[in-house]
Amino acid sequence: MNQLPQSAYADKIQLKTTYIPYPPIEMSKEELVDTLLTQLLEEFDKFQHVSIPSLYADKRELFRGLMNLRKPAPIPVAFQRGIDSLLQKELEEKVVVRSDELKPISHLFPDAPSNMRINSLCGKETLRSSKQTLS
Repeated sequence: MNQLPQSAYADKIQLKTTYIPYPPIEMSKEELVDTLLTQLLEEFDKFQHVSIPSLYADKRELFRGLMNLRKPAPIPVAFQRGIDSLLQKELEEKVVVRSDELKPISHLFPDAPSNMRINSLCGKETLRSSKQTLS
């Protein structure tokens, strides 16, 4: 498959334009995700029966799923502002964790024998003996 050179689309996606975030919308993240979900559900005829969950984590999961199903189309500026505000509010809640503050992995598996170690294979955590070799 031939790749399109960046110069062919850089202007179309405003690659060289400095990003300036929208001013935040004065709503809680719960109100924002409810509003965004309501707007998204209006776009899907087959999901009109879907009700908005009460737990925030479930709302975010539904929002992400609907965004993944949404067909490529222009997004109204108000919707863009809502998404941007939601993500900015979630970003404010994040903290940076220093590596020396992390607990050792043995904390997660206190009963594992000392000759076991954790490996990440294909995105899945698996236990295996350190004496085994990968084939």
